[in-house]
Amino acid sequence: MSNASSPPGVNSQPFQVASPSSVPGDHVPMAKPSISEDPTLGDEIITLYVGKKRKKFTVHKKLLCDRCEFFSKAFSGNFQEAEKGEMHLPEDNSTTVASLVDYLYRGSLPKPSVDGDYSKALRLYWLADKICMTTLMDKCLDAIRRNAATFNIHPGPGLIKQIYSKTSSDSMIRKYYAGIVSCGIARWGKEGTRVDEFIELHANCPDFLLDVFRWQLDHGIDVAEALRKNRLIPLHEVVELFGPCEFHSHGEVETCYLKAGK
Repeated sequence: MSNASSPPGVNSQPFQVASPSSVPGDHVPMAKPSISEDPTLGDEIITLYVGKKRKKFTVHKKLLCDRCEFFSKAFSGNFQEAEKGEMHLPEDNSTTVASLVDYLYRGSLPKPSVDGDYSKALRLYWLADKICMTTLMDKCLDAIRRNAATFNIHPGPGLIKQIYSKTSSDSMIRKYYAGIVSCGIARWGKEGTRVDEFIELHANCPDFLLDVFRWQLDHGIDVAEALRKNRLIPLHEVVELFGPCEFHSHGEVETCYLKAGK
């Protein structure tokens, strides 16, 4: 996770690969959101210490616990976090936690530093997946999808491995990227999609190939029909034929944030 790569643009190549090196680390600066003065949030404050350098974040307990069950459980009952009013997150990224705090107070997602760079939203998705914030996961993935479609960005094997190492087995972002690769194989065949490089993932990322196979079983006929009608249709448009909730993490009985207007 090093410095961001130069922004990719739309070109004639079948796959413009997004490299895992485009995901920035803790060194990327980001302004810390100011604490809201909303009286409904109460005056109880908790402290988060993030990363190896123990970056300090102070957040209203009510806001954090009302929005996230992970923190609600940690700061309730007889747990050490509840007694001290603080939590240590040594394995997390301080820039990403800053994005989370900004989202909690302002409802905003991190903006790309350059066109075509969705690494901040991707990192925030990973964190949201870890702490089970499904609405935030859905918003981040929608932002990633829009950005990828705008700049014709497709995943390479390196990014796939990183995504599968950072997310849970039922994470919908896995399904999204498996769908993109599956559609690419259907459209361009072996040579155009560098299939051999993805097949090599079976050694250390076998779940990805299983997800590609599942996508083919569920949507292969519909994808083939879409490509028959328009062989030049962009892959992102093929995937979008199944609607945004195809890749959302909310349950079937839950209202999607797109319909709720949140």
